[in-house]
Amino acid sequence: MLLDLAQFQNVQQNANMGFTGQHQIENMTTGKESNTQFNDHKAGQFSTVGNLTQNGNMKISGNHQFKNFTNNGNTQVMPRTFNPDGTPAQLMLMDLAQFQNYSNAAGGNTSIQGTHAFKNLNNAKGGNVNVLDHKGGQFSTFGNTNNAGNMNVSGNHQFDNTTNSGNFVAAPRTFNPDGSPAQLVLMDLASFQNYSNAEGGNTSIQGTHAFKNLNNAKGGNVNVLDHKGGQFSTFGNTNNAGNMNVSGNHQFDNTTNSGNFVAAPRTFNPDGSPAALLMDLASFNNFANQAGGNASFQGTHTIKNLTNAKDGNVKFLDHKGGQFVTVGNTQNAGNMHVSGLHQFDNTTNTGNFVVAPRTFNPDGSPAQLLLL
Repeated sequence: MLLDLAQFQNVQQNANMGFTGQHQIENMTTGKESNTQFNDHKAGQFSTVGNLTQNGNMKISGNHQFKNFTNNGNTQVMPRTFNPDGTPAQLMLMDLAQFQNYSNAAGGNTSIQGTHAFKNLNNAKGGNVNVLDHKGGQFSTFGNTNNAGNMNVSGNHQFDNTTNSGNFVAAPRTFNPDGSPAQLVLMDLASFQNYSNAEGGNTSIQGTHAFKNLNNAKGGNVNVLDHKGGQFSTFGNTNNAGNMNVSGNHQFDNTTNSGNFVAAPRTFNPDGSPAALLMDLASFNNFANQAGGNASFQGTHTIKNLTNAKDGNVKFLDHKGGQFVTVGNTQNAGNMHVSGLHQFDNTTNTGNFVVAPRTFNPDGSPAQLLLL
């Protein structure tokens, strides 16, 4: 465990260079054609780097520490390769490579796999960041994430504060705990404490994830997708002022809508085939549609408490397969339109409430005049 402490004040790296052991680097710049490796050490030794501008190809393995990291090239942050006793690393071993401020610039490509910690991660427009699943269940933690480029997350990583104005995909995981390809009902559990989708941002969510607070601004787009294995995401507090589309059996606690919210029929059967008459069962505990908000429900969903404010618009659409929505308590002061065999328990109306004829026969053909 002896310290190396070779110290470098300024490094200009334009060829091939590798660091193994314990070293200190104050300032480092790598050239476009360079290849740089920060290697793992069987005793856990690591290097500390102050300011690094990366323009070439870089691979990082082990628990190295970086203060200010700017990536314009191709950077791979990889799982470690050694156990503390020097044997090859097993599946559940921690890496703990740490990054204080990580900036992925336009044209930069960053790949992250294993257990690492990012305090501040910024991905610029035109930048690409992939946070990969790990067959042993290792995950990375992110304090503050600002994405204006393209970001893809798979696996049970943890995010504290996330702002998206680009393209953000929370995807299903790819590995089972034993390292085999992921089966249909495997949990992902990527968790997001505070997620903000800004104007112009596009967010896609599929698989099992947890969002404590989700905000979608006006002009933002959020798609919560169905999963062929029935995986679903949970949402604590959702505030939608933009465009939000939900398909599948996701769970929402408190939802406030002032934009466009669509709860759509699911698209997959449990066996992965296209959905026919299957239940959706997206569930909403408290759904508040505000003035100017537009909400539509089609398919099989459950709503415990539904409030539609004055000048709010809510539609319950007919479904050709006979699917319906169940609503516990409804308070309507705006405009509400119901078509199809939906079920309402307690309903209070002080606005405009229309119960219309259904539009489909059970076989999916247009409804005839005497159809119930």
